[in-house]
Amino acid sequence: MKKEKAVAKSKKSLDERFQDDFDAIYRHYTNPNSKLSEKQQEQLQRWTWCREWYITYEPFTNRELVNVMMQQFEISEKQAYIDVYNTMKFFASMEKVNKEAEKVMMVHRLKKRRHKLDAIVDTEPKAAGEATKADKLLAEVLGFMEPDNLIPAPVIIEINPVFDPTLLGFEPIQNLELKLKKYRERKKNESQAIDVTYDELMENPNAIPILPQRTESTLQ
Repeated sequence: MKKEKAVAKSKKSLDERFQDDFDAIYRHYTNPNSKLSEKQQEQLQRWTWCREWYITYEPFTNRELVNVMMQQFEISEKQAYIDVYNTMKFFASMEKVNKEAEKVMMVHRLKKRRHKLDAIVDTEPKAAGEATKADKLLAEVLGFMEPDNLIPAPVIIEINPVFDPTLLGFEPIQNLELKLKKYRERKKNESQAIDVTYDELMENPNAIPILPQRTESTLQ
């Protein structure tokens, strides 16, 4: 059984083993009853030292850091590269958590300041301007001003109708503008209201003239 567990453990990827150690270290800091193994304590020590050296000396390449790690802790080149990789990943994860925590605290401070400004806006002339600044900064912190969260500006599209049968593949019409003008005048006349009284209609049903029927030669 122990042999099977050892084989299963050896098959874990580098990221899986890192995640196990990361979870253990996180529990160690958040739960006083959680203990690190001797190997995990050594790893945490190397990761902390690696980060401090990296921040202090700012090497141009990770190779410099690997060489220093090999000399400092007497480890193999492969283990040094793994430690450098895990150090970057571990502290990047922790800094991300810290960044989110700082973001929450900043939002709290801005809302608190905004509430105080609202209370004195009627007596302090500058309070309204400071409140506007606080609102703008709060929107930036919450990500409301990022491109993905902005409401797109309306787009005005101007459409100019064009009556050109050739665009649809038809033969061109001779004197098209003149024929269109006559057509519009005829439609305008047809749409005019006819003033007929009720008495006239009852006495003479033919008082309403019959409008000409539309034919296929309307544009001719």
